[in-house]
Amino acid sequence: MKHKLGFTLVELLAVIVILAIILSLAIPTIIGIINKSKDNAYNTQVDNIISATKFYIADNGSNISALSTVGGAYYVSLSELNTNGYLELPITNPKTGTTFDGDNNWVLVTKATARSYTFLFQQSKMQLDQ
Repeated sequence: MKHKLGFTLVELLAVIVILAIILSLAIPTIIGIINKSKDNAYNTQVDNIISATKFYIADNGSNISALSTVGGAYYVSLSELNTNGYLELPITNPKTGTTFDGDNNWVLVTKATARSYTFLFQQSKMQLDQ
């Protein structure tokens, strides 16, 4: 009786093909999960920036002449939020791995009605190109 000590070349190739098929299915899914988590982290960062801006406007809105009339708009830079103690810099952009530039990233605050504002985070063109 012969003792089989190893695998044949056909068996090894079959295993390699099966592993290649599994990887070709798994890799796009894993990349999608990673990208989605970066998007979620970015959205969380933007939500935190907008929340800090809301506190800033609640405390200082009456002193900002541009926000005295409906339709008035005011840009609040991240540096302004940091200087006044509403936000701590640096903040990393999860999508690019770079930090948000405090002077070139801002929140556009627009007075929507007599008692409400809209908030829109805007990035510098330089960071959008990265």
